[in-house]
Amino acid sequence: MRFLAEYDNQKGGTYQVFNNDFTVYWIVLGIMQIFYFIILVIKYTLLSVVVLGSNEKLHEEMIHGLVRCPSSYFDTTPTGRLINKFSNDLGILDNTLSFVFVDMIDGPIISLIMLVNVFQINLLFIPPGVISIIFLIFYFSFCKDTIVESKQLDLRAKTPVFNIFG
Repeated sequence: MRFLAEYDNQKGGTYQVFNNDFTVYWIVLGIMQIFYFIILVIKYTLLSVVVLGSNEKLHEEMIHGLVRCPSSYFDTTPTGRLINKFSNDLGILDNTLSFVFVDMIDGPIISLIMLVNVFQINLLFIPPGVISIIFLIFYFSFCKDTIVESKQLDLRAKTPVFNIFG
């Protein structure tokens, strides 16, 4: 994006990286776009392979948990509700797991790029930035157990299938 933002300076003759040669500027920009496209294709291909593999593993574990549960559970739970909850849970896993992986990969990378850009503006931003990062890491480690427990409680309250799976 920074390279593309220098178009006006290149056109005005104040950007001396390519000696005011537009052909080289556009060739480099085209190569960067092709490289970015290839990286995105690789990213989403690997992401889909990871998501499919983890979904398969989760489906197997949920089915094993359901098959191995006590028979008294099937006496008290109607089959229709069990199938409905099970299919809803699998749908939630299939639909949200890919978005979680994208956030897990893109979030830290984008945050790191933003930090580098802010630190390039002025070096005096580095000490408060480092202090903020250290504070956020300690705060997350302090709150992590509570976040996990509340999510587990939410899943247990939503559906009996997650309760058996847990």
